[in-house]
Amino acid sequence: MYNSKISGLGMYVPENVVTNHDLSEMMDTSKGVDN
Repeated sequence: MYNSKISGLGMYVPENVVTNHDLSEMMDTSKGVDN
């Protein structure tokens, strides 16, 4: 049989979380999506 062990868990949270609203203010989204 195989023996396994979880030796650690990690997590990273960035300092600045950019929301969709923030992105829409930075970019011109008035045209919408052109297909």
